[in-house]
Amino acid sequence: MTTVILSGGNGTRLKPLTEHMQKTMVEINQKPLLWYHIQQLKSHGINDVWVALHKFPETVINYFEDGSKYNININYSIEKSPLGTAGSLKNPNSEIEKHLRRGRFLEVYGDNLTNFNYRALQKFHMSKKSFLTVGLYQSTEPWTGGVIETQHGRIKSVVEKPPKEQIMTNTISAGVMICEPELLSYIPEDTSSDFGFDILPKLLNVGKPLFALDTGSYVQDCGTIERLKKARRDYARKNVRFDF
Repeated sequence: MTTVILSGGNGTRLKPLTEHMQKTMVEINQKPLLWYHIQQLKSHGINDVWVALHKFPETVINYFEDGSKYNININYSIEKSPLGTAGSLKNPNSEIEKHLRRGRFLEVYGDNLTNFNYRALQKFHMSKKSFLTVGLYQSTEPWTGGVIETQHGRIKSVVEKPPKEQIMTNTISAGVMICEPELLSYIPEDTSSDFGFDILPKLLNVGKPLFALDTGSYVQDCGTIERLKKARRDYARKNVRFDF
């Protein structure tokens, strides 16, 4: 199963660390955040990866190259301007869409530190014959992400970054999704679009079978200096363990 790691953001909230490098190159225990994604995916038998980039792509490409030194195949999709979490899959300046139309694929948000159980999510996705399946986790700050309500595993509602007073659950998207290739037909061409704000609500409106699963995995957003510090503390205290 091909995986797309989204790393196209500007990393503004991580400055000054991101003044001269891509945001998923920030380090945890002397390794780039993106390194942990690569190793975790590989440990789950996933060996075909695309990395979606915009700012400072050379800092990622020079480090990981084609992935052969990690026994994994890495391709890069470089965006002229940020295309968003959904639009990144249809970058017109890349072969990424053509590649993804070949079969089921996984999308992972690159600015999280996670030991997500991809095998469990894939098994659940296939058992439900789902069109798209979202990985979930329990957040202490649910208003910062995509709040998802489910019934018997099926997604009933998605609200991206809602006001605190409107939150009904602390279950939010882990930035992990398994998608059927037909999903690409619902993403507009050559423009920025977002899964939480745009695509998931659209799919719900047309009645597509969308499911979600909390695998009990560790997930920590590293998109700000304080959250990155927390991820580093969690790693140092062995609060997060990986399969590699």
